[in-house]
Amino acid sequence: MIKISKGKNESNAIVNLSSLALEHYERLVNSSTGFKSPLEVLKEERVVHNNNRDLKGQFLSKVTKEQEFKRIVTADLNEIEQIKSDYQRFRNLFTNGNYKHYVKLFGYDRFRKSKAGFVFANGLGVKVCLYCNQNYTLTIAKSSRALCHFDHFYSKDKYPFLAVCYYNLVPCCAVCNTIKSNKDFVKGEFIHPYEESLANLFKFETDKKIVLKMILNGNKALEGLTIKLKHKAGFKRLLANHLEVFKLDAVYNEHKDIVSDIYSKSLIYNKSRLEELEGINPGLFNKSEIEKLVLGNYVLKSQINQRPHAKFMRDIGHESGLLKKWR
Repeated sequence: MIKISKGKNESNAIVNLSSLALEHYERLVNSSTGFKSPLEVLKEERVVHNNNRDLKGQFLSKVTKEQEFKRIVTADLNEIEQIKSDYQRFRNLFTNGNYKHYVKLFGYDRFRKSKAGFVFANGLGVKVCLYCNQNYTLTIAKSSRALCHFDHFYSKDKYPFLAVCYYNLVPCCAVCNTIKSNKDFVKGEFIHPYEESLANLFKFETDKKIVLKMILNGNKALEGLTIKLKHKAGFKRLLANHLEVFKLDAVYNEHKDIVSDIYSKSLIYNKSRLEELEGINPGLFNKSEIEKLVLGNYVLKSQINQRPHAKFMRDIGHESGLLKKWR
């Protein structure tokens, strides 16, 4: 949900996304992660279909040029827009279910099931869905498996040649990938997590007076309360687009118990109590670490992608007064 601008390579060095995209390309063409190079498969298809005059032949002739294949795989969002325009003349190849054949040629399923998928997801250094911040997208080193789904920001049905493009693969949860399905997102109409932060569009909020009154009256289930996603200035349309697809407002209104817990903690952990916790082991935990332990989640904005509900709990933590009340 927070913009992904950097990640880590296999040596755990911090690198930018363009470097990770190049590493992704090298894994695809060198078959170092245990599956056949899509470029090799495309070249074999070109040999079988040796008619360079028809549309398919022209397409294969174009994408099997190594520099062109590299361009497709490593293209950032601006370049992807240009590629979409360049390949518009081939759109009839992908109609009536034929796109599946081209997705297969570009090796998406093989990528998804191979170590390459694991390395891709692990390299971004995120642990939760970049669309909802509600479910884990973990990788398991022992089995070299990525347990996340990969959403295609630009639909692989319409643009199968972008099926393994680095910037077109967004690690997400099964729920969000299923909800989005083959919907084709458009730059400017939706936030791409490699370019901007979805968390910047809005903040979660309730009604502080109503919540406290409910809790003090014994209504800790907060029946009748509505959790709102309030758009920030200039983001009304973008937030509305995301809510229409991912139903985040409905999803988060199922978590009133979390709101209740945070507000209850805000009543228990007053300033003196927090200072007392800090004094138990002086110097061992700083204020942010104590807040994290009390809240039960990360409190720094930069860490929202590390644990489910971090954005939600952080916003409600600030609203309730639990966070930063003792600074």
